[in-house]
Amino acid sequence: MGTMVTAATISLVQLEPRPVHGLLLLVVVATVVAALVERLLREADSSPWRRRVREPRTAIAILCGMLVGTLLGPAVFGRLAPELAEDMLLGARAERESLVAIERELSAFTHAAGAAGTAPAIVESDLAARLADQDVADERYREATWDAQRPARLAVVLLASVVLATACLRLNGSLPEARDCVATPGLDPDDPSATPAPTRVHRLADAVTIGLFGASIASLLGLLALRVWEEPLFGPSAFITLAALAIGPWIPSPEAIGILERHEPRGGDLVRRAAAVSSGAAALLLGAVLLTNSVELGREGRLTLLAVVAVLGVSSLVGLLRPLRAPAGDVATTWARGLTLTALPALAALATSRIEWILDFSIAPVLVLPLLSSDGRSAGVFLGAAAAGGRSFAGWARLMISSAATGPTQLAVVAVGLWLELLPGWLGAGLLLGVGLIECTRWMRRAAAVAIRVEEARMGRKRDDLS
Repeated sequence: MGTMVTAATISLVQLEPRPVHGLLLLVVVATVVAALVERLLREADSSPWRRRVREPRTAIAILCGMLVGTLLGPAVFGRLAPELAEDMLLGARAERESLVAIERELSAFTHAAGAAGTAPAIVESDLAARLADQDVADERYREATWDAQRPARLAVVLLASVVLATACLRLNGSLPEARDCVATPGLDPDDPSATPAPTRVHRLADAVTIGLFGASIASLLGLLALRVWEEPLFGPSAFITLAALAIGPWIPSPEAIGILERHEPRGGDLVRRAAAVSSGAAALLLGAVLLTNSVELGREGRLTLLAVVAVLGVSSLVGLLRPLRAPAGDVATTWARGLTLTALPALAALATSRIEWILDFSIAPVLVLPLLSSDGRSAGVFLGAAAAGGRSFAGWARLMISSAATGPTQLAVVAVGLWLELLPGWLGAGLLLGVGLIECTRWMRRAAAVAIRVEEARMGRKRDDLS
């Protein structure tokens, strides 16, 4: 037995690091860390701070995945062990070393030719040949890197497709978060004023209006920002950025939906249908990448992006026409818990591992894109609810709070854009920070929903006393 263990250890040590090993490392570590943190927080559920700030599993999964991706990505791991990180994250080290050697020879040639006073005609002919060699080496390096990262790229597309496909589901109270919801403070469940009478039954036109406003406000502001940053408005990076800002929420919070449906019959379906409209707009923006950059994507890139667009489009259509209901009970609970604790942390880690936070840091996108991801989208839903009419200010706010769970869907779009090399790192960094901001503030939106309910119940009791 000892001989077998020793042999296995030697084989692992001598294993040549490859990008597929980096893929496995990111997925396994992110999943394990998310599960451990979720378990620790669940055991600390009785603590006062935990009762006050109750993060759902989606927030834990995404934030833990982003942390793991940062630590095991180029920003930290790449600086502590650059060669090992290059082998496990990028691959194609031989092609890169060949390219670096050619670049050094070119630099030495130009310096020597200038110092020796070589005839310009000779310098130009030799320089053109060396530049051609550099272009060939650069192309080989890009192709080798693309081929080496194919397993990770396919894993990202699969995980993103799973997240986008499940956005049309309605799990309602079967999600694990529903069991974690505490009673609303200050309300007596037997008090009729604690649950005001429903005020409005939604129409499909309301969902279309809210969804279009939710997608357009943040996207238009993002388009203005890209214009200021001198980014090509019809390039792939612009379309990916706008799609990430336009996409609708993932499975809404059961508590927010519950508070909404106490005032508005089938309010959960309204939120899901509005989300489907926003996600349909995002699918159109992703489709524009296929139309305007078909040649640059290549055959594999076109097929990969087409698959994501198809999944998002079908999910949006199903969610708009008839949101699917997952089976109730333990099956749905186990399925939802497995999805949030496996797919989301792995996808977050893979997406964040593409960001070199020091080199990709740009102050304007880091400030603007997170605000557009959270407040810009919420403002669009708020204005859409106002434009649909028939609701009070509190009704607009309830719809806005219920439509804010966009972290997983935005993460899926950003991850696909980064791994298909359609989104530059400086834009990806801002959008990923937007995902983090959305998830970090989920408890604030939950508290706002509870505060709205408490205030309305108080006003209802006050009106009853006056009457």
